Amino acid sequence: MEAADAFRAAGLAPVQLAAKDGLAIANASAVTTAMAALSLDSLSDLLRLHIATGALAFEGYGANPRIFDPRLADIRPAAGQSDAAVLFRHALDGSSLHAPQPGRKVQDALSFRTLAQVTGTTLAAYAAASREVEIELNGAADNPLVLVEDEEIHSAANFHTPAIALAFDTLAISLAHLATASAQRSIKLMTGRLSGLPNYLSPAGGASAGFVPMQKALAALQVEIRLKAAPASLDALSVSDTVEDVAPMTPLTITKLDEQIALCRWMITLEAMFAAQACSLRAQGEPDQHLGAVAGWLQTRIRANVPALEEDRETGPDAQMLHERLWCAETAEAMRALFSGASSHLA
Repeated sequence: MEAADAFRAAGLAPVQLAAKDGLAIANASAVTTAMAALSLDSLSDLLRLHIATGALAFEGYGANPRIFDPRLADIRPAAGQSDAAVLFRHALDGSSLHAPQPGRKVQDALSFRTLAQVTGTTLAAYAAASREVEIELNGAADNPLVLVEDEEIHSAANFHTPAIALAFDTLAISLAHLATASAQRSIKLMTGRLSGLPNYLSPAGGASAGFVPMQKALAALQVEIRLKAAPASLDALSVSDTVEDVAPMTPLTITKLDEQIALCRWMITLEAMFAAQACSLRAQGEPDQHLGAVAGWLQTRIRANVPALEEDRETGPDAQMLHERLWCAETAEAMRALFSGASSHLA
């Protein structure tokens, strides 16, 4: 959208620049701050859909929801863990998983059992990054800095944004953990001896490939996401006659995170597709199965666009179709509404 159109849509008039305003815009962190705000907005949508997808995978695996008991986080309140547990309890509210399950495994795979801890770390990193960006949005970062009331001008370095750079590098590392766990859940759903479902989520059995060829896509995505977790804020060359001899490379940390978010969206799309298949298969043997509110909405959304796998077929087109339907404004708006009742800053 053009800036003039955006101003009109928001009912705002363009700012009339005065003395030194041009320098303030060009010599401050305006570009960094705008990039960071947009990136965090994308990340919030990703995190909601990740939680919904993780809950759907939880349903398909038949995992034990007691890992989200609030008392567990109270005993060791690690960063974001309580917040994540709240969101997963909300997503699984009304699920038949809460009923006693004869023969339930004592311990589920860690990629399921640590959903609150792994997701919580990313929620905490998201909150930290949001806090730093809010400070930048509301601060004065130009140089020289004019203290109007004191009638003073000072050479300042408020344009330097290592706090944002470190926050976004941390986010990238946390997303790598999130994506690796997502890939592992997808693989566990396809492993019959662990899930209790047909191998590769194929009801045909025998030599049927089911979804197993897509494990290669998971592996490729995981490697790319991990590479994007390499910190970008560590290196800088001296320039301007060595006066400018340090730099946090903040725009690069944000650009790199945006690229990582795009890859993580695909990882979540695939997990959602496999989780929906797992839930469809589990429902055949459990006629009394009912999904939690958020997980159930996602299952319905997926099935409206991708039919259950009954026999081997090319699954790439299914993934492409689902990706387009999950990562659109309609789904983002629905996710915000579905999580609005959860007591969380992300909701």
